[in-house]
Amino acid sequence: MGLRPRYFSRTEWLGFWITTIVSFAVYVFTLAPNVTLEDSGEFLTAGYHWGVPHPPGYPAWAISVNLFERLIPFGNVAWRGNLMSAFYGALASGLLTLLTCKFAERLWRIERLKNFSLPGVSREAIILVAGLVAGLVNAFIDTVWSQATITEVYTLNGFFFNLLLLLVLRWFDSPGRWRWPCLLALVFGLGITNHQTLLVAAPAFIFAMFYADRVLYRDCAFLAALACAIFAWQSALGFMWLFAAGFLLHYLWLMAREPHAWNARNLFSATFSMLLAALAMVVFAQAEDRPLWIFLAAILFAAWIGILAFDLLTRHGALKAVAPFLLSFLMFTAGSSIYLYMPLSSVTNPPMNWGYTRTVEGFRHHITRGQYERIQTSRPLKVLVGQYNQFFNDLEENFSMPLCLLGVLPLVWIRDFPRREKAYLGFTVLCFVFMGFVLVFLLNAKFDLQSSFIIRVFYSLSHGVYALWIGLGAVFLLHWAQGARRSLPSFAVALGLILAAAFAFWTGRSWMVEAVWLAGAAFFVGVLVRFVQHAGWSRAALALISAIPVVPLSMNWDGSEMRGHDFGWLYGHDMLKDCDRDAVVYGGTDPGRFVPTYMIFVESFQPKRWRKDPNFDRRDLYIITQNALADQTYMNYIRGHYDTHREKMDRWYHRLLGRDQLYPKEPLRLPDDNEFNLIFSEVVQAAQNNPQSGVTFQRDAMGKVVRASVQGVEGVFAINGAIAKWIFEMNKAKHTFYVEESYPIPWMYPYLEPFGLFMKLNKEPIKAIPPEVVRRDMALWSRLDAELMANPKFLRDDVARKSFSKLRSSIGGVYLFRGMNREAEKSLRQALDFYPASAEARSRLTECLVNQGRLAEARANCEAWLALDPFNPAPQDVLGKVVAMQTLLNKEREFAGLYPACKNDPQFILQYAVVLRDRGKVADADRVMDEFLERPSTGATLWLNMIQQFYIPANRMDRVEALLRRLVKREPKNPLAWYTLAVLNASTLRGEEACANLARAFTLDTNFVNTARSDARLNPIRGMTKFQQLVP
Repeated sequence: MGLRPRYFSRTEWLGFWITTIVSFAVYVFTLAPNVTLEDSGEFLTAGYHWGVPHPPGYPAWAISVNLFERLIPFGNVAWRGNLMSAFYGALASGLLTLLTCKFAERLWRIERLKNFSLPGVSREAIILVAGLVAGLVNAFIDTVWSQATITEVYTLNGFFFNLLLLLVLRWFDSPGRWRWPCLLALVFGLGITNHQTLLVAAPAFIFAMFYADRVLYRDCAFLAALACAIFAWQSALGFMWLFAAGFLLHYLWLMAREPHAWNARNLFSATFSMLLAALAMVVFAQAEDRPLWIFLAAILFAAWIGILAFDLLTRHGALKAVAPFLLSFLMFTAGSSIYLYMPLSSVTNPPMNWGYTRTVEGFRHHITRGQYERIQTSRPLKVLVGQYNQFFNDLEENFSMPLCLLGVLPLVWIRDFPRREKAYLGFTVLCFVFMGFVLVFLLNAKFDLQSSFIIRVFYSLSHGVYALWIGLGAVFLLHWAQGARRSLPSFAVALGLILAAAFAFWTGRSWMVEAVWLAGAAFFVGVLVRFVQHAGWSRAALALISAIPVVPLSMNWDGSEMRGHDFGWLYGHDMLKDCDRDAVVYGGTDPGRFVPTYMIFVESFQPKRWRKDPNFDRRDLYIITQNALADQTYMNYIRGHYDTHREKMDRWYHRLLGRDQLYPKEPLRLPDDNEFNLIFSEVVQAAQNNPQSGVTFQRDAMGKVVRASVQGVEGVFAINGAIAKWIFEMNKAKHTFYVEESYPIPWMYPYLEPFGLFMKLNKEPIKAIPPEVVRRDMALWSRLDAELMANPKFLRDDVARKSFSKLRSSIGGVYLFRGMNREAEKSLRQALDFYPASAEARSRLTECLVNQGRLAEARANCEAWLALDPFNPAPQDVLGKVVAMQTLLNKEREFAGLYPACKNDPQFILQYAVVLRDRGKVADADRVMDEFLERPSTGATLWLNMIQQFYIPANRMDRVEALLRRLVKREPKNPLAWYTLAVLNASTLRGEEACANLARAFTLDTNFVNTARSDARLNPIRGMTKFQQLVP
């Protein structure tokens, strides 16, 4: 680490090793034995084969895990990857202990603590306990522990962050040494190649620079202003302009305070910063603007060289004076250059080649997280307050409320700290603010269970800072207990209950848990006071403080331990083991695409002695992510693996990395770029008359489509589904296809039947699912339901429960499509056994019950869903629809009774038809309308009004056209009927037919010629010669 051993005392190193060893031992004991669900399979495949995982690529992690897997000579590949997470998690907590011990020894410089001591206890022992409390509390919180037992990137992120905190403290102690800012820049550069959330904390580190080296800060402030401006420009985050302006103004203010500020040295650093900004814009600007930025970069480079030459000739020493800034930048560049691993890896065509980063566009798209939605910062104030409330709830759930209160103590006395220690504590506060409050603002998370679960790990770095404060708070607690009144314990429980009630009122949570926690904490404090103030019990008091990590250990055990959790392996093994040879697997969800990828490319290739099933070998399978087919970079990725025109794996690096043995010999027929564009065009064409397609159109003044764009899930999956069907049709003769469903793709349903844990795509649509397939499916899932629900480990594993629930819910959807309500209901109830809060299973079960007319049960199902996931809008929406259905059912019965007496009333008929349509009885609604319209007394005007009010709002244009044709046949001399039919023809771009119908209307009534001149609905055919002849 570049730190001199004498800087840390033996006590501090002892704390480091105790924390590292204890936390590592706990992590190894609770380590997952094999591949897990979520992103584990993807990361393991990328690491094992030197590949590129999802954006932004995590190259530092990918390199590290590959080396780790090679250095550990035993255990399966997944276990080794899990072990690396445990290793970095333990090191991160050990570094936090080292940092806390080093900072805790300075607490005695505070006036009120300088004489603090415990009888029979050395100061070093108190410092050691403070460090152990901080490190082990951090080790056992859920956001750290849960990631240290599986293959993930977050423990390495924690390691880099805690190392940065330690380096800042070291720099504060030696502000004149160049090595510390250079080392800090190197580690920061390395850190962002593992996880880019470190960038959010950058302002805190710039503040640290302001304290340690004002000149270096001034140079970096100007560079930071330019960087923030570029980021604001590219990301459309308006608040980043405030940071840019703030840094720029502070830079100018510092320059104004310095005599002769605009000297060669400062001009040299400023020109260098502007040159870097121009080069960044060359990369990120639009293609048409790049020549301008290249020209500007050339001018700045010439100016920079000119200043350098002037300095060398005049010997002003500007280059030497600016050396810390240049060296720090070079070290940051060296660290962040690890990103070059991604294009180098991509060139070798690895099994995990996300983003196809061998191309400049793919690399830029990947590193800037272009795959994901842009950050949305606008939201109602109420939502923002709720998000911060959620953040504090998560903090309390990780630490417990008493430890949260303990962490506040150092901040209460921050004014008493000496200047250097006050600055460092202020730096940690900024780290907490940016990695907590600012990150909450940027993530803009929703409040439902799934979003809350996904987002929680992003707060692990802010939790680490809070663990540091808890360790320091332990010292303040001991000092306070020593001076507390002996009567304090008698009031402790009452005080705890009062604080619990206040906390419960603020958070809106049940008061009982908080009351128990605070009452227990108050009792703990009372006992501590007695121990501290008793001459012979000081060591017992210290032992009591050192037991604090037991609190998060006991709280988070169930949610973090993964010992014996082999559900990821079971998921992938049982899914693939019985598939036909050379089959194609369409993966959908993260587990459904990543675990099979691991089983195909890693489990099948590792030595048999490390496989759980030595006979498992499915390297013959093809794995394709149906969710990503609309992405051209993904299409390039799978073309490299499977396409008929894929590159030959005959180069030396292919053989060295084993690429020549990875992919099936028989290629697949995949769409090339022209075919991809043709499929896209067909989807766009089909979407023009469907407002729910997710495809939006921009038209010119004549109504012609000039641009189509795909938006939302519906639009993307329209493209995904079309490409998936193309691949299926082109390859089904030679290959069997299987599907793990993420988002329903409608064309697949007539082809699907259950197959083990997922589904099989038959080569042609099937009339019905064979009874034997249904019996086999029911038997399999009944056995799994019984076995898994009897396993306590499964019941504690939320991710496993969600994953198996999703599989069963998808099969239930196939039964539901077939109208097999009994089988669908059983499947969906099994899915809810696995995970009661499953939104998909609850929604489909509601649909199933509604189809059977069991509206009361459907309503009860929605209410149970809402109780489990109260902040998810989906159950509220579905419940509202069920309540509306109950209302509609009552209305239908009422209208059915009145129909014989009111069947000649147009308003009654319209209302009755709307009720039937909204009940899903479209054919009955059409029958009621037909009976009314076919009456001899129904005139053309009423006929057209009924069409206008009932069918056009429902966008049933086929029905509108059929009724209009019946009308003109019934009343051939009605010009309005012919004109209306012509307008419909124009909207569907049938110009010849529209003109013919217009001619009939004009023949019957010439007044319609004037109407046609200004009718915008006729714009699609207005450019036709025939139309212009009809309407001069």
